Amino acid sequence: MMLALLAIVGALSITGCVSVPKSLHELVSAEGALMTSVLRLGPVMLIRTASVIPGHQNYERDNAQVTQCRGQQLRLTVETPSASVVSPDASCRYLLASVMYAARNLGIAKVDLEIRINLVPQGYFIHRRDRFWVFGGTPRTAYWIPLLDSEGESLANMVSSIAHETTHLLAFTTGMPATIATNERAGHLAGACAELEILGEIKRDRLSLGYFNEKLELSSEITDSSRSGAIVSRDLLPFFDQASVVALGTPAGQRMRAYCHSELSKIIQR
Repeated sequence: MMLALLAIVGALSITGCVSVPKSLHELVSAEGALMTSVLRLGPVMLIRTASVIPGHQNYERDNAQVTQCRGQQLRLTVETPSASVVSPDASCRYLLASVMYAARNLGIAKVDLEIRINLVPQGYFIHRRDRFWVFGGTPRTAYWIPLLDSEGESLANMVSSIAHETTHLLAFTTGMPATIATNERAGHLAGACAELEILGEIKRDRLSLGYFNEKLELSSEITDSSRSGAIVSRDLLPFFDQASVVALGTPAGQRMRAYCHSELSKIIQR
């Protein structure tokens, strides 16, 4: 019975991609890369994630602090290394806000998820694939995210990464059409717009991070995501004019916020 079920599930459509070439860690920026896929048959789901972080040595947990964060039906676990530039409380607060930002854009009032976020110190290499079977219960998953030079850089990366991935995850686990769940423009927009909304600003140099040269021999899913990210960056650049930062409380920030809301709504309403 289980073999038959696996064969059926394997034929279903996928959101995101976890076909990760071994050399990808040599290509990604210090911010790392996350990928999510969901295979679903009725109440049964296989949720798979991939987390890639460049570095020179394997990460071994050392006195990491585990913090439980809760928001409505959302259960978020954050593992913070002892030398973190971001406090566990701040990590919880901003990561919860990132998931809820994605949910609001999708029109989801109640978020029923279990997510584990593992924060990794700089210089450590991560290339992980995690998978979770869900049999009619709460969807659960895990991601590995690098800490950067400063608290501000680390929080910006955490917010954009989780807003992006949970846009895909929530859309698929709540039964939205694949055209929404697999939409990489929606993911990249949610990530950038969440930075503005949650952190109160977005820096111009954040828009050009993490995209790959299309001449590289990478999977079509990774290339598509990279291309979509570049298009989103192009569309958001005019809001900066000559500035290096767009702040939420400025006219440019309010225009960008309205643009984010309008564009994400168009994608969801297709």
